[in-house]
Amino acid sequence: MPSVGTEFYGRVKSVQQLPIVTSFWMFNYIPILPRESWYCRKIKSEFAGVPLIASTERFEVDGIPLAKLDAASVVISYLRALGAVGLIISVLWSVMFVVMYLNPSPAAVQPDGFVYAVFSIGAIGTAVGGITYVIPLCSRRERRIRQVCHEVLGWAIDPAVVTKPMSQRLLAFINELSQASGRIDSTQELMQMLVVTRCRIAQGQDRNDNEARTTQILEELSSIAIRT
Repeated sequence: MPSVGTEFYGRVKSVQQLPIVTSFWMFNYIPILPRESWYCRKIKSEFAGVPLIASTERFEVDGIPLAKLDAASVVISYLRALGAVGLIISVLWSVMFVVMYLNPSPAAVQPDGFVYAVFSIGAIGTAVGGITYVIPLCSRRERRIRQVCHEVLGWAIDPAVVTKPMSQRLLAFINELSQASGRIDSTQELMQMLVVTRCRIAQGQDRNDNEARTTQILEELSSIAIRT
């Protein structure tokens, strides 16, 4: 039975066990068109219907949506789909070769250049898909930003890439946190300022200035860590 709908693929850039995933329109579990990317803590699914006959599956994301598609997640989704298809092709052709080897007959179809080419493509696709699971896609700077934000927000995100409404909610949270905390030390102040600076980028304020300010804050935090 054909399966059509949406599914989540492209789990990448996991920091503090919080990855980025992308929702796709899919056909038979093959990603076709990307819809939106998320910082995803958990995906809950609800299944209804009769398996293999008529059924629906509803997904609920515990996460934070990104303002734009995450390019790495989208590309990795397609590469892993290619790897899955390649693995299936490789297994099918391997079984065929074994059957032909164990049951030789004049009527048996002999492997030709096309067959070897298809097998090679399948093997390459499998290798490419496998490599995507070990390639580091999160830069050291991005990882550090998300680690600091995790200390403040409880979510290892980069506020610069979330939606504008979400960045407004984060700014409101930081404002409430500052008022409730009263006097705070320099490290906490810098960490909160980092969140505010990243939110300003999501708000559409000058990116270059705020990226430079981000770098300055990270350097100051590193300097404090070294001294202590």
